[in-house]
Amino acid sequence: MSAHLWAPLSDLVGSARCQLILVSPFIKLTIMKRLLTLVDPTVPVTCYTRWHPDEVARGVSDPSIVALPQLENRVFLCPNLHAKIYVADQRAILCSANLTSNGLGVDNMGNIEGWTELAADDPAVVRVLEAVENASTPASQDLADAVYEVAAALGSTDERPPTLGVRPFFPTSRSPELLESAYMGNSERADLEPDLVRLGLQPGLTTKELKAEVVQALQANPILSPLGTRHQIDRSEIVQQLCVLRGLDEAEARRAAETILLWAREFLEVHVQPLDWSLMPGKEFK
Repeated sequence: MSAHLWAPLSDLVGSARCQLILVSPFIKLTIMKRLLTLVDPTVPVTCYTRWHPDEVARGVSDPSIVALPQLENRVFLCPNLHAKIYVADQRAILCSANLTSNGLGVDNMGNIEGWTELAADDPAVVRVLEAVENASTPASQDLADAVYEVAAALGSTDERPPTLGVRPFFPTSRSPELLESAYMGNSERADLEPDLVRLGLQPGLTTKELKAEVVQALQANPILSPLGTRHQIDRSEIVQQLCVLRGLDEAEARRAAETILLWAREFLEVHVQPLDWSLMPGKEFK
C-alpha cells in the first residue's frame, strides 16, 4: 500500500455517482479545486471542515472554498473536528490525511499517512459521520471573511494578542439582541457567527462578562468613540466615516451605519432617534 493518498482518493472521488462527502479539518483551495475537477457536476458534494483563525493564519486551511460553485451551501463547520473520512456512494476511505498537498502527497514527497478503504455503511464510518453532522453548522461567505479578518490580526504581531478577535470591531448582524443566545449555542441565527468570530469571545463567559466584552469592543470603534465627548452623532457623519474607513459605497455605508447603531443601542448607554437615526448619550426607555 502506498503511503501517499492522492491516487486512491482521486479514484474514490472520480467514482462518485450519487454523493461525495469530504470530511477534513484542513482543506486547501488548490487541492479542493483539483478534486472537484474529477467529480461529475451533477453529483452533490458535501464538505465538513473547521476554520480556526490561528490555523488559517498559519496557512494550513482556506475558508475561501466556501465560494466554489460546487460547494454552494454545502460547506459545514465542526469546531472540534479531527477525523478525516472521504465517502463516495458505497465506498469510504478512513485515513490520517487532510486535504492538503502535504497530506495527500501532491507535487512533493508529502507526509507519511495511514489509510484504509471501508464500505460506506461500515459502523465505524457511520458513527463518525453522524457525530460530525450533529456537531456542525453551516458555513457562509460572511463567516469566511470574519475568519480571514481575525487571521490577519493574529498574523500582524509576533505575540498572540489578548483577544482572538479583530479590532476595530464592525458588526454585520442586525440582531445583536440574540448575541448571547448564539454565543451559548442556543440560536440557529447563522448571521451572528461572523460577529462572534470578530469579537473573539473566550468560552464560559457570564452574561455580565459577555456584555462587558462587547461594550469594550464597541467603545473602541472609532465611529462610536466620540460619544464620550459629543452630545450627538448623526447617521450622515457615520456614513461618511464608513465610506473612508471601510471603503464602502454610500448604500453599503448607510446599512453598516444602521447596524452599528443597533448594536450601540443594545449594549451601550445610548439611544437612537427613530426619525433620523442620530445617536445620543443616555439609555432609551423601552
